[in-house]
Amino acid sequence: MSRLETKFRLIRELGSMFDPVQRLLFNDANPEPSRAKLAVATAQLISELGIYSQEVAQFCTINQLFIHAYFAPIDALKIAIMDLLRHGSMDRIRREFPEMSKRLEAAVLDIPADDPDVMLPPESPFQTYLRLLAICGVTTTRLQLFDPYLDAEVFDRYLPDVGKGVEITLVTDVANMRTVRRRDRIVAISELIALERPTTYRLLEAPSLHDRKIRSDDKIFDLGGSMKDASKKDFYTITSTDGNSGLQATLDQIIAASYAWYQPGMTMHRRWCSICKQISDVQKNGACTTCGNLT
Repeated sequence: MSRLETKFRLIRELGSMFDPVQRLLFNDANPEPSRAKLAVATAQLISELGIYSQEVAQFCTINQLFIHAYFAPIDALKIAIMDLLRHGSMDRIRREFPEMSKRLEAAVLDIPADDPDVMLPPESPFQTYLRLLAICGVTTTRLQLFDPYLDAEVFDRYLPDVGKGVEITLVTDVANMRTVRRRDRIVAISELIALERPTTYRLLEAPSLHDRKIRSDDKIFDLGGSMKDASKKDFYTITSTDGNSGLQATLDQIIAASYAWYQPGMTMHRRWCSICKQISDVQKNGACTTCGNLT
């Protein structure tokens, strides 16, 4: 398992550990959880944090060198959370636990995890999926996928574990969005994501898009093919670029020149009008705003 995949596993594991306590503390249907249930959940979390700390210590050991600067804040937060759960009042736990858990996750995300470039062999799509999933899952600010052959499969494979505060932008080629069945599948699932991320999600079509890339925060990866077909039949490469200012500007220009099927501020996705033969905003009755015909 690569360091990036290990880091992603650690983040997932952290969420699974915190979830039982979070659900008890912030359950609107039961605002006063049973102290017995909370005691069991917190005792379990305290036990798991001890084991988790050992796993993080191993992850902070790179080339047999223990990097204390990355482990120290994680260990301090672990101790603080344990102390809070053991001795804090219910009000104090509700007030401080969510912020502490976020800080602990941020500290784990801060541990270096760059992997060397890889060439994954044919007929290894699951291993490729895990690597791409990890790249998406450890993103903290913005995730941008550039894929001329984007399909609906990419949404449910790679986006479920992206943090709620991360800005997601999907860019595909204009010709891809003129393929009726693929476009309809993309828009159908895109609408669901937009409902959950109305201010942090965009679906764009570029007038011309050839290369496949991922921009995760400020890191840019070149991909050897479309994400939906990765390693099914051919070798697949994932190459980390130097993320230079010129490459950053190129991706910014592609986004700036693209047309939005959905972006923040829009109440609903645009539609393809079979009469106008173009993307159209839609009236409340489902009619094209340009020609008045139902889309």
